[in-house]
Amino acid sequence: MLDIGAPANLIREFRKLQARLAVPEREAPSRLVLVEVLQFLNGLWDRARARSSEDEARKRIHEACRMLEQSADGREPLEEIARDLGLSYATFRKHFREELGVSPGTYRIRQRIQRACRLLPQHSVKCVAAELGYPDPFTFSSQFKAAMGVSPQGFQKRLREGGHE
Repeated sequence: MLDIGAPANLIREFRKLQARLAVPEREAPSRLVLVEVLQFLNGLWDRARARSSEDEARKRIHEACRMLEQSADGREPLEEIARDLGLSYATFRKHFREELGVSPGTYRIRQRIQRACRLLPQHSVKCVAAELGYPDPFTFSSQFKAAMGVSPQGFQKRLREGGHE
């Protein structure tokens, strides 16, 4: 059997329809069979529209990821990103969480921490905090430690000692 990537229930529906089309006219009036064909085609159309909608939502979320990665300083409000994508904030959060398993805010924090890990070997904690848009080094240090299990200074120390994170 040729696998066209169709769900098993769709294949069953199609085979059932094929069988109905093979039945003589006197056993299955053509207008009833026509209604079944139209229902099947309408179901295909609904599936295609739903898939297209899912694909569009997925594209928007990937665009949001790109935007969040580029603005790792955390200054652009998430509501503005949602609006730029043509979504309400609630819809944006819902689709984002469904696609990535985390909220947009958590994703942004992770991006900031990853960028901090790249900056900390060459820069002071104060400089990295400012670069990433934190209001002060204490807020940055607290968030970094919560995410990494070690303070930024401890991270730098481990790097200097050769224990790469």
